[in-house]
Amino acid sequence: MLPLIPRRIRYVAAAAAGYILWAVSPAMRNKVRANLAHIPELAQHSQKLRVAERKAFVELLLNYADLFAPMKLDNPELPKRFPILGKEILDTALAAQKGVILVTFHHSAFEQAKYVMRQLCDCPIVTPVEPFAPTEAFLLVNGERARCGIQFLPFNDPETLRAMLKTLRIGGAVLLAIDRDIGGTGIETELFGCKTNIPAGVIHLARTSGAPIVLLRGFRKNFFSYEGRIISVSQSVAPQTKSPEAVRQALQPIIQCMEKEIAKAPEQWVAVFADQLFQTEQPLGMQR
Repeated sequence: MLPLIPRRIRYVAAAAAGYILWAVSPAMRNKVRANLAHIPELAQHSQKLRVAERKAFVELLLNYADLFAPMKLDNPELPKRFPILGKEILDTALAAQKGVILVTFHHSAFEQAKYVMRQLCDCPIVTPVEPFAPTEAFLLVNGERARCGIQFLPFNDPETLRAMLKTLRIGGAVLLAIDRDIGGTGIETELFGCKTNIPAGVIHLARTSGAPIVLLRGFRKNFFSYEGRIISVSQSVAPQTKSPEAVRQALQPIIQCMEKEIAKAPEQWVAVFADQLFQTEQPLGMQR
């Protein structure tokens, strides 16, 4: 039913629902504000912080509007609607025939970006995702996302790691969002100068497979256009990158790129709705 509603009406309704959700959810509102306040560009500007907080709710609902209105893989408008900068970086990485590890973060343009990635990569793509309850809802969301041709697998299934390694061995792509440690097995490091845990699996996977790492991000410019970017992060991870400190050092270029990209549109960083995103509180001098 949702795909039959004109996109403009669908987005206006989703935006209105986002403002309503913001208004009636003080606990969620406070959590989003606290997470966004870790971004230096917002921490000392209370007005910018509150604007970003409200917009984050709108972006969340727009994301769901995109999820349940799947696109056609052969949609000729998609490349114009969602241009990708740096495609040559991805082409070079895939040409090495070791596969490629696409690193990203949870952003509101993802539901559109996954269709673009399927057009860009003429190869299998798999990504681990967080299962949630009830199971019926998880299967529904996963089924909708899988319409783009990417294989979404539960991260806690032992077969998922085997599937990722197999995909890389045949020259495919593995897509990993690393801004949340959903498995609780990440390594302690810093994001925006504050302590957090970042999943270390991207480094272990790169070390084992020899696949290069590139950063992929997308953001919504307005209701009808998006923009994506592919950034070269690492050509390879040395086989000796095993100790916690070595893994932490290998993660630093990825984290630094991720910080820069998130800061460009912080309201579109939907990970701010997560609990315990950071381990440290904001500086006492932060303006509220």
